[in-house]
This record gives sequence, structure tokens and C-alpha cells, in this order.
Amino acid sequence: MHLTVRQLAKAYGLLWALRDIDLDIPPGEFVALLGPNGAGKSTLLKLLAGLTHATRGRIEMDGLEVSQTPAAVRSSIGLLAPAEHL
Repeated sequence: MHLTVRQLAKAYGLLWALRDIDLDIPPGEFVALLGPNGAGKSTLLKLLAGLTHATRGRIEMDGLEVSQTPAAVRSSIGLLAPAEHL
């Protein structure tokens, strides 16, 4: 699955958790998210998994925008994380 993220941003009120994130991850590639607490790692994962909506920007998987794809396509996305981190 090819993941493309363009100008992704998420705000919680006046606080920006993420701003202007661009990613291009081809099929079969592995990526690690590293950063200090509060850097936006969990927020990015929640956006990619469809658990929350972006303030602006696009997330595409295989050229289809995730927010506009049928539920059957979105069901192929999974996120496994300790409950206390989400």
C-alpha cells in the first residue's frame, strides 16, 4: 500500500499538534516515528488510522483519499498501541 500525506495538520483549539506534514511511503517500506513527548507522534498515528479528523491536508492510500473511501477500504488500516498512549 502506498501512503501519501500532503500538508497534514491537526489543531486542538488554538494548539497545533501537527502542521504541514508531508510523507511519501512506498509499499513495503517501514518507518519509525521518533520524538519527544508532545511531538505529535500519537496524533499522526490517530490521523492515519482514521480515529480523528485532520484540521487540513490529505491522506491517500494507493491514490484514494482515506476520508472519502468506503468503509471496506478503511477497514484494512489497523493501529495497535497501548491504551494509555491514545
